[in-house]
Amino acid sequence: MTVFQQLLALRRFREERAEAIVRAERAALHSATQARDDAAARLQEFQDLASQREQALFSALMSHPVLLRDIEGVRDEVADLRWRERGFCDALDQAEMARARQEHAVSAARSHHQLAEKAKQKFAEIVSAEKIAHQARRDRAEEAQSDELAGSGARANASHPAGSDSSG
Repeated sequence: MTVFQQLLALRRFREERAEAIVRAERAALHSATQARDDAAARLQEFQDLASQREQALFSALMSHPVLLRDIEGVRDEVADLRWRERGFCDALDQAEMARARQEHAVSAARSHHQLAEKAKQKFAEIVSAEKIAHQARRDRAEEAQSDELAGSGARANASHPAGSDSSG
């Protein structure tokens, strides 16, 4: 194995490793996207439930005469619903930031993989050119050897001309 072939093997290894990293980053992006979608669904589900609960609370207030503490109780419960909603919003924001970071990681991994692939391709071209040059050198050497053998055979025939017998 020539030095170029060894370098090509190393470049192949690095390209395969970069490709594996891209696959892993894509899987992580898929998970991050799923987590973001789940957080969005939980937020929407909570908002729907909170809206229904608020409607029920206000309907109850409007249905009969109430005391100030009843109004304060509704206000506190609505404030608690808003506080919990902010928690779901924060979770969604964090999931979206994680997804965005992961998207950036996939982009960086793709770029790294493309560079590794280009480097591997260049070394493959070098190895191919080296093989062609090596084969050309071998062909020239074989041709020179054939010419040399043909030349020495012609000289041997010239030193023994046909029809010159010494028995004569």
